Amino acid sequence: MRTKWLTIPIVGIEWTVYLTDEDDADLRDSNEHKSLEGRCLFWKNIILVNRRLPVSRLPDVLLHEVLHAVVFLSGARETCGLGESDDEEKIVVTLAGPLTAALAACGALKFPDLKPPVAKKEKR
Repeated sequence: MRTKWLTIPIVGIEWTVYLTDEDDADLRDSNEHKSLEGRCLFWKNIILVNRRLPVSRLPDVLLHEVLHAVVFLSGARETCGLGESDDEEKIVVTLAGPLTAALAACGALKFPDLKPPVAKKEKR
């Protein structure tokens, strides 16, 4: 079951962030058959975040997925010749950690109450 958490404008397009369970089919890695921390559903403008994560991991995972959305929406994959999804993942991982730390250090990385919401659940 998915719970709406946030709505974020990314490159002028509204994306909805949902907290979801580990058994959500869209949160499963198709190759390794394991649950991921987060995932972008690019064609639906949706970001999924695993609700089982500790609250302290939420900013990192959310920013990581937002960076994937930015790469997708900006056309950077094509412009930079990122043929493999592994190449994109390396770039996102490289940028996400330092960016999260910089934003947190200056107080710019704030979330509404930074804990999973108790909100209405939406069916997939």
